[in-house]
Amino acid sequence: MKKTAIAILLGLMAIGWISCSQSILGASANERLEKRIPLPKGGTFKLENVNGPITVSLGAEGEVHLVAEMEARALDEAKAKEYLSKMEVAVTETPGEVRVETRYPKAPKGFFTGASSGNVSYTVAVPPGTRLQLATVNGALDVQTPGSDVACETTNGTVTVEAAGTLSATTVNGKIRFKADGVGEVTTTNGSIEGQVLSMRPPKGRVETVNGSVSLAFPAGASFTLEAENVNGSVKSLVDGLTVSKHSIRGDAGGGGQTIALETVNGSIEVLSSK
Repeated sequence: MKKTAIAILLGLMAIGWISCSQSILGASANERLEKRIPLPKGGTFKLENVNGPITVSLGAEGEVHLVAEMEARALDEAKAKEYLSKMEVAVTETPGEVRVETRYPKAPKGFFTGASSGNVSYTVAVPPGTRLQLATVNGALDVQTPGSDVACETTNGTVTVEAAGTLSATTVNGKIRFKADGVGEVTTTNGSIEGQVLSMRPPKGRVETVNGSVSLAFPAGASFTLEAENVNGSVKSLVDGLTVSKHSIRGDAGGGGQTIALETVNGSIEVLSSK
């Protein structure tokens, strides 16, 4: 509970600072970076950002197509251009892996001394089957890479993932929507989770929020064991083999299988059967 409260406080502080800084820092400077980076089949793509969204889709075999839209804001244009010149999109290539990291200048001492800020919006196309590890702090994540294993996290932003292999996703302030063969851990604190599991025999997984509803759909006839519970809110199941009580849903669907756990504190839970 203490960790959750701290996470919420930090998220709210970050949102407040961004809103405040954007209204004060009226001048901006922009730069666009575009690169094509070799990546073999079955490789891994990692991206670490701080301020700005990340969008990933399927691209050509054998290469990553990276577009970074950089923006710096400051009290005047000269300071914005200076800050932009110190921002860096660092690309590291190793066998079977591409890593991209956003590097920002160190903040000067004093709250408004040389006040400036920056953000980078990433649009990336990766080869089919690429494993993805994505992280930002203030920004949404949108991943459309069918079949790829995806691990992604943000603090303030929504997460949308379409037709992943195995998915692990985390946010603090934002909704999560996904389609995936299976889930590892999918969690948020303030936001709903709506997902669809595509595998007939999904692996063990956990879907959890604190303030928000949880809705998860499985293929008709899928085999899994479910343990779902909430504190405040309704529960509903349209899947055969599951038992519904006041604040829980439990049982073996399709003869049982790996355990999928669903949990929320303030919100409804529904388990659906998709066609």
